[in-house]
Amino acid sequence: MAKLPLLVIDIGQQRIKVLQLRIVKSGVEVVKAGEERLMLPPNVDTETFYQRIRETLPLLLQRLEIKEKRAIVTIPGRAAFTRRLKIPVVRGRQLARIIRYEARQHIPFPLDQVNMDYQVAATSGDVAELEVNLVAVRKEVAAAYTDILKKCGIRVDVIEAASLSVYNAYAASTDHDPEEVTAIVSIGASGTDIVIEQNGMMQFMRSAPVAGNSLTNLLVKGLEIPFDKAEELKVIPLSDISETGGEQAASGFSPERVSSILEQGFESIVTEIRRSFDFYVSQPDALPVTRVILCGGTSKMEGVSEFLEDRLGVPVTVFDAEKCSAVQLSDEQKQMLRVEAPLMGMAIRVARKSRCALSFAPDHIKQRLELERRAPVLSLMAFLMVLMLTGAIYFLQTMVDQRSLAVARVSQIIKPGEDSRADLKKARDTQDMYLNRFSRISEVSSKRGNLSRVYLEMQNLIPEDIWLESIELTSTKMVISGRALNYEVVSTYVQRLSMSPFFDYDSVVIRDQNVLPDSTGLSQTLTQFKIEIVRFNDPSDFEIKFIDEFRKLTQNDTILLVNLSRSNPDDPESDAKYIVGLYEMERDEDRLKILNKIGTALKNAGEDQTIKDIELRFHDRENNEIKRIQLTKEKLDEYLGRQLTPDDFINNFVMVTPSPSPTPTPTPTPEPGEGEQTSMGMYGMGMYGMGMYGMGGMGMGGMPMGGQ
Repeated sequence: MAKLPLLVIDIGQQRIKVLQLRIVKSGVEVVKAGEERLMLPPNVDTETFYQRIRETLPLLLQRLEIKEKRAIVTIPGRAAFTRRLKIPVVRGRQLARIIRYEARQHIPFPLDQVNMDYQVAATSGDVAELEVNLVAVRKEVAAAYTDILKKCGIRVDVIEAASLSVYNAYAASTDHDPEEVTAIVSIGASGTDIVIEQNGMMQFMRSAPVAGNSLTNLLVKGLEIPFDKAEELKVIPLSDISETGGEQAASGFSPERVSSILEQGFESIVTEIRRSFDFYVSQPDALPVTRVILCGGTSKMEGVSEFLEDRLGVPVTVFDAEKCSAVQLSDEQKQMLRVEAPLMGMAIRVARKSRCALSFAPDHIKQRLELERRAPVLSLMAFLMVLMLTGAIYFLQTMVDQRSLAVARVSQIIKPGEDSRADLKKARDTQDMYLNRFSRISEVSSKRGNLSRVYLEMQNLIPEDIWLESIELTSTKMVISGRALNYEVVSTYVQRLSMSPFFDYDSVVIRDQNVLPDSTGLSQTLTQFKIEIVRFNDPSDFEIKFIDEFRKLTQNDTILLVNLSRSNPDDPESDAKYIVGLYEMERDEDRLKILNKIGTALKNAGEDQTIKDIELRFHDRENNEIKRIQLTKEKLDEYLGRQLTPDDFINNFVMVTPSPSPTPTPTPTPEPGEGEQTSMGMYGMGMYGMGMYGMGGMGMGGMPMGGQ
């Protein structure tokens, strides 16, 4: 089971609130809690909002002395799209396919632009349909919050919609009553989240665009005062805004006037709540709301619950964090967090007692968490494999020792002589055979992981119209023998092997290639070939992932070369440069497209801090290098993050005209009597420029070994 983070962060329109938690027997304990105002003016743009978060959150964490780096974070409820689905009773992959099909009909965005999650309602007995809560969040919203917190030194593990956090807090409190039709209403700064539960299951979720800021803006307009002053006035009890001796109070405004303006604002909020209630009750099997649980910062205002109860006609109770028994709070924290349902909901999730545990984090984060969850099982499997291999080696060693002992005894008993020399030689030869086998097994066992990956890579790159007849594999060399329909197919295979991160481009050698006579009478000849790979690489997971991602993005492009060059080849942590070779591009627009694909592939592959530079090498159609463009990885990140305009980005290009190509590095010398062609030799013949990397891609080949 993956370990959940112990830091929860609620980012609102006006404040950032955080909790640091500790796992205890009953659930979690709040170790530290705090909040910080963002000090934002009204109607602020998104970029300014994100910038203020980057400035404020590190200061808040520093003030609270919080060192935790993994977090759960909420996004506003208005950023989530929710639909209630009814589907046939299915399970497993069929369930996922049906939900994905329904999502296309109900979510107003292409599915590749959203992060989607769902929850199936618990059922009892025979039911004809399953009820599913489907929730989706735009990928760009989730990515924005992830990137912001990353720049603050925080790694996001879970992204949760504030509406779901509010519901989880209520469902874990002692106020929870599945017999009631309960509406949980969270009035924050920029929006009012409304969640309705019926029969113990969340049935409806909506976010209205009127909330605390709407009240503040009405005070600003009605009293002609600054936004900050209106924020302070909004939370002052009306009893403190009194007139004494004909003089106005320190606030400068009569309580009647302030009350009238606030009442107007709350009427707008009540209208949105009623609209949600009316829409819900119009749905099949829906019942009228029988009570309201109120939470959020605006619920702290004097008389709010009484006003809503009068207007809505149902009992209204203010949420109390103290009633969440799974979260231990100090007396000071109980007062601070009394109505903070989103924070309490995330704390409930860390305690693994949440009713609705959905996450809208990017796919790479979910995959990382899934790998962490499976890590103990994978470690156990690896341990068992090592144990089995150790046992096999021990068994072979025992056999070798027994054979050596037998030979020694024979040597002592048998006297040297002409008649016994043949038998003695045979025994010694047998001993040498076992010793050689043992040495080979030990060598293979030490490199078994890399050789398996090399073998799979060789198989994946097999094009069609090739049949492999044999593969000789050692720890330092691979010899591939087979037949192909023609010479071009063999060249295609060599080109793909040369572009693989597992092999150097100058280590793939064609040792033999002959045209077989036509034995079918159909005028169709076959080419018999033998390819030798004389050196293997051990690429990192990042290099493999980058190549895979880049291949997907450049399927329609002609890519001549992709190579990771380090300043110190023996040090995997030394500074690195990615070199990409391609045909000359005259337009800056085409160059920017390639750089976009490089940046996207690097991002999808994960971060590698050692990559400092990117170099594009342009060739003419005769495959002569004519130009280079060099730029730093930092400038590429700034361009992709829209911190640089295309023109400014292009101005950072360093144009280099290469000197005439030096004499090619000698390729391995073939054995006497054998012909030789290498991937470097094909460069001059045009095979390097065939673009097999961009044309071929991965996943070719099949049984039998690339045949029809």
